[in-house]
Amino acid sequence: MRKYRTVLISLFLIGAASSCSGLFTNVAETSRAAPPELRTRVYPRDIHTVRKAVREIVSGWERWKVVGEAACCTYFETDKEPIAKWEKWEEGVRPDDVGVIGIEIQTKMFKFTDDMTVFLIPTDTTETTVDVHSASRTGKGDFGVNAKNIAALLKALDEKIKAPVSWKESQ
Repeated sequence: MRKYRTVLISLFLIGAASSCSGLFTNVAETSRAAPPELRTRVYPRDIHTVRKAVREIVSGWERWKVVGEAACCTYFETDKEPIAKWEKWEEGVRPDDVGVIGIEIQTKMFKFTDDMTVFLIPTDTTETTVDVHSASRTGKGDFGVNAKNIAALLKALDEKIKAPVSWKESQ
């Protein structure tokens, strides 16, 4: 019992030191005005290439899994909510213009589940905008874990695509 209490106190102190806002929120998302690691990305690649890269990254990470995909053609700033019903297709049957990928991430220590939604918005045939929303299913604070998960995914995507990335500034 003492060991678990020490772990919980340590987690609290680490979270408080790294990000006080993580103590009071369990949601994180990209935006055009966010710090660079959480800023909306625009990749000079078509949606198919970016979708494939996201799927490859997630499939290679322990405790991360793709739980569904849905086709998406338009994007509104208010639509950043996890999709209620995921469409699931067999390989080779999935439409090429899939624009939303649902991911579940299980935390290492307590096995909590976080839900991440990756929005892929084709700006034209050669560019794809990527926005990400991540939320914990339980609790009132995540110690910044959702933001760290988004930053990790975007960093891996930046490296995998190996292309110049532009970050859209807020208008």
